[in-house]
This record gives sequence, C-alpha cells and structure tokens, in this order.
Amino acid sequence: MKSIFISKEDLPDSFRSFCKQKKWTITAKSFISFKPINFSLPDTSTFDIICFTSPRCVQFFFEGIQGIPLHQKMVCIGQRTAEELESYGFQSSFTGEKSGQPEFVAKELAKYVAGRKVLFPQSNRSKQSMQKFIPSNNIIPLVIYETNFSPQSLEVKDVDLLVFTSPSNFESFLAKNTIAKNQRIIAWGETTAKIISNKGFNVFKTLKTSSFEELTEIVESFG
Repeated sequence: MKSIFISKEDLPDSFRSFCKQKKWTITAKSFISFKPINFSLPDTSTFDIICFTSPRCVQFFFEGIQGIPLHQKMVCIGQRTAEELESYGFQSSFTGEKSGQPEFVAKELAKYVAGRKVLFPQSNRSKQSMQKFIPSNNIIPLVIYETNFSPQSLEVKDVDLLVFTSPSNFESFLAKNTIAKNQRIIAWGETTAKIISNKGFNVFKTLKTSSFEELTEIVESFG
C-alpha cells in the first residue's frame, strides 16, 4: 500500500475517496496556523481593484470589514479563490487560469490592471508574487492576517509522496522533520517549488493549477 503526506487538513471528500479506492493511505497535517489582524480598509476612492491571492485571504478580508460597495471590482489568482469570493456575493472580474504559476498569472493581471491602483490584502509572510509586474506606485499592500509556524515531529520517513501546499508549510515542516532522498516531493505551485529547490531538495512534480484535481492525476499516474 502506497502512502501520501499533504500539509493541509481540509481535504475534499473526492480526494479522500480516490485515495481509499486506490489503496493509498493519507497523512494530512498543516504545519502553520493563522491569526486575523485588525486592519482598516483604505478609502475605496484610493484604489480601483482588490486582488485576492487565496481563499483564506478572501475569508479574513470579509471577516474584518464592515462593508464594501457591491460594484467594487475584484480579481482572483485562481478558480478556487473566485469561488470563495462568490460565497460572499461578489464576482471576480479577472481569474487566473494557472494559479500554480503565479508569474504567468501576474503578467496577465498586470495587463488587466493597466495602470489602475490595486489593493492587495495579504499575510505577513506573503511572497507578493502577484505584485511582481505592477508598478509599485499602483500597489497598496494591506496585511490582514498572520501566518505562524507550528513545527512538530511527524513520522513520514516511509511515505512515498510528500505534498507541500505552501512555502511556509514546507519551512515549518523542516524545522522538526527530515526528507529522505528516495521520497518524491510535490509542490503546490511554482512559489513553493522554488523554496523547496532553494533548500537543496528535488521537486518531483509542480502543480500548475494548484488543485486537487491535478494532484489526483499525478497520484494516479504514480501507480
């Protein structure tokens, strides 16, 4: 029986069912925690667009504000984030097609923004990948939550596939765990892959769309 570790606990039922059917055991554990930060929303006249880079970012943003005009233009890094935005009654006017490739999405976003002011709600540990191709004077960063490391020891030395869902999760995991040379690492997008490579590890696969559908295809092809 093969095994998979993923640094995320809220796995969709469809993925769990797939692994059970294929006789894969799952270890799901996050190595980070989150804490909301009190923030003040800038006057809406100071920005044109709000850019959300994750579903969690959407959640903390709407939990921290009193209200915002329904006509406010908002954009999302990918489909999952856009779906979260819709749950709050707003539509994404631009949604990245390859959220696992932030540089590709960032270039497309820069074209869409076209000189307008963009508000970026973000974590204190944000890599700011989506801001890369937008002029700095058009960017308004807004830290709305903290990402904190929660390192702990976990028995994963015999796990076949290690899936890291963020740079912070990977760095926190390494604080108390090791990775064997024969273990295959899957990165949840290029930003995570870069951090893993910089630490001297080989990345077996990098998700382009950062979705469980894509992860399922990789696991199935693995055997």
